[in-house]
Amino acid sequence: MLMKYVLGGSSTAAFTGEVYVGKDAQRIHSEQSNANLLTSDAARILSRPVLEIYADDVQCNHGATIPEARLLLQHAFVNEVLARIEPEPLRDRLSYLVEMRFRRRLKQCGSCTLCKPNKQ
Repeated sequence: MLMKYVLGGSSTAAFTGEVYVGKDAQRIHSEQSNANLLTSDAARILSRPVLEIYADDVQCNHGATIPEARLLLQHAFVNEVLARIEPEPLRDRLSYLVEMRFRRRLKQCGSCTLCKPNKQ
């Protein structure tokens, strides 16, 4: 099972997927994936992948991802520079600060207006 959503504006979507493997369904291989791409801050996804397994000899996995498209593009843009920073703990800290800046959650911006809406 593979479900993908692209959500923008103030849209909301919900996914509930259930894979049921009965006790006589041995040697089953099952995969369930729900991948979601949010293109705005107001878009929301409610994701609930479920596996219900009663057999012993099975291979089953499930997962859900909800990346934010703008954040991924912004981080990918600066990642070439971040990847060159040594030592690794400094690189990790700067990467975290960059992400917080892009998410507009960095409170120590001083007089910088990049994270604040322009009131002109």
